Amino acid sequence: MDFQVGDAQSLPFADGQFDAGAMALVITFVPDPNKAVAELKRVTKPGGVLGTYMWDFFNKGFPQHLLREALERMGVEVPFQPGHVHSRMTNMEGYFRSAGLADVATRVIEVDVTYATFDDYWSAQTALANYIVQHIRKMPAADSSD
Repeated sequence: MDFQVGDAQSLPFADGQFDAGAMALVITFVPDPNKAVAELKRVTKPGGVLGTYMWDFFNKGFPQHLLREALERMGVEVPFQPGHVHSRMTNMEGYFRSAGLADVATRVIEVDVTYATFDDYWSAQTALANYIVQHIRKMPAADSSD
């Protein structure tokens, strides 16, 4: 098995080069999801499998939703990242259909993640450089350690 990495909207690969293509936790970060899916289709062999998955930002289905809620309770407004609307399942399905794919199926994948302690959760989530953690890092130390 060979894995390759490239710009989702301009993949540096030949047409039909891969048996399968995937965009894992990517679609909210590209400016033009339709173009990214079209590129994924282009580099995948006819009859190949394409897929994507993304956190459900609208239904608290992302790792930092508890941090987001805590900040909001403190009066800190945390806007969603610009591409969050791309994470709606209906939107993702639409990107694949717009690329001319006929057999498009969607489903929710629920994953329970548990941490032994709050400190384990805190360390895992605040080590990331995402937009929610950026708001936490701007807070005075006394506010962010409570």
